[in-house]
Amino acid sequence: MGETQLLLSRTRIAKKVLKGLLIVFLGVGGAVECRGNELFGSVDPADQLVTIDRFVGGGAVVGPLGIASIRGLAYDANTDTMYGTQTTGTGQLVSVNRSTGAATSIGSLGLNSVRGLAFDPNTNTLFGTQSGNLLTINTSTGATAVVGTHGFAVIAGLAFDPNTNTLYGSAFSVGDPIFQTVTINTSTGVAATIGPSGFQSVEGLAFDPATNTLYGTNTFPSNVLLAINTSTGAASIVGPSGFAGVEGLAFVPEPSTFALAAVGLLGIARRKKAC
Repeated sequence: MGETQLLLSRTRIAKKVLKGLLIVFLGVGGAVECRGNELFGSVDPADQLVTIDRFVGGGAVVGPLGIASIRGLAYDANTDTMYGTQTTGTGQLVSVNRSTGAATSIGSLGLNSVRGLAFDPNTNTLFGTQSGNLLTINTSTGATAVVGTHGFAVIAGLAFDPNTNTLYGSAFSVGDPIFQTVTINTSTGVAATIGPSGFQSVEGLAFDPATNTLYGTNTFPSNVLLAINTSTGAASIVGPSGFAGVEGLAFVPEPSTFALAAVGLLGIARRKKAC
């Protein structure tokens, strides 16, 4: 093959590679709309889905949830699904569209006040807390099952660290207004105290597995975003949450390169998906 032909051949190959990369990153049928590395919050009683800047606090409204009292929030990276729990009545498990904020009922929880919510991507298990119990929740039907008693009056927030398989909670005991940071045994439900957070009303929890950061939201007396030390339990203020009553919190990681490739190669029109 002559030099001219070789150059043309390499040019054609380069164009194909570039086209393939564009397909991977843009996706067939439109650009990938769902962003990653974001904190989402559910605001009660405003009934809104919001985003919160995890570096300085503050955020923006995504849209109305459309279902009242969504106080638990969790994200399943395996199926790209955000879940929420309604705490009034007999409660509902819902899926939440990250692009619009709209919540869609999956099924009845059969319990009220299922507040904390966290997803374990290693075992595909959705955990929740209600009263003094740790629960597992069927993501297809909303049906709950008791794992065990955690030992606190209330565990308001849950977050799961997939790197160490650790379930964290923000716990309240009667007579002590300061919430404790705890770990929870996912087999028995029993919680063990790490240490005091230093704050009241730590309602939402979320974990960033890339930076190993545990985030929380304080709803009283201030509305602030917290970073929580997983060794001591102590929390420090990142900045204002920007909203009154961020009860649920979920971290959505950036899609992996493999996931992006799958999007492109399969031609998924992500703008049509309920993100």
